[in-house]
Amino acid sequence: MLWLAFVVHFIHVFLAIFWFGATLAMYAIVAPALRASSQTAAGEVGKRLGPIIVRVLAPVGGLTILFGIVSATVFGPVKTLAFLWSSWYGRTVAIAFVLSVVVAAIGARTGRLGVSLAAATEQERPEILRRLEGSQVASLWGFAAILVCMLLMRWGIP
Repeated sequence: MLWLAFVVHFIHVFLAIFWFGATLAMYAIVAPALRASSQTAAGEVGKRLGPIIVRVLAPVGGLTILFGIVSATVFGPVKTLAFLWSSWYGRTVAIAFVLSVVVAAIGARTGRLGVSLAAATEQERPEILRRLEGSQVASLWGFAAILVCMLLMRWGIP
């Protein structure tokens, strides 16, 4: 059973790295390139990249959350709702879960904004890019808070 717990935790961590890394790459690499591009070029990239991001990151985010729940409940100490609310570990799991759902919702909004960039006029483009950046920053702060929760669960909470 220990090997199965290892596999579930490994998948959870791998998917989380993928999800966070892709979001970070979009913010640090893709978004600046889109801002510096012409409307035609940014529209073409948005038209092609937006649906791929949504198609890939939506299941990656959902599976990250699912494997985290399985890791905390089936293979971890969270066996009852009472434990979830009465222990620091349980509350940290709950906070991480809520933050993950919020980050997933922000990601869905970001994906829709990215797709809308393809059809945006020159006048609409700056506002969409501003909203995209705001969504990406919110996601990154959410990921940072989730990472703190994960570190507290692993190293800081008995």
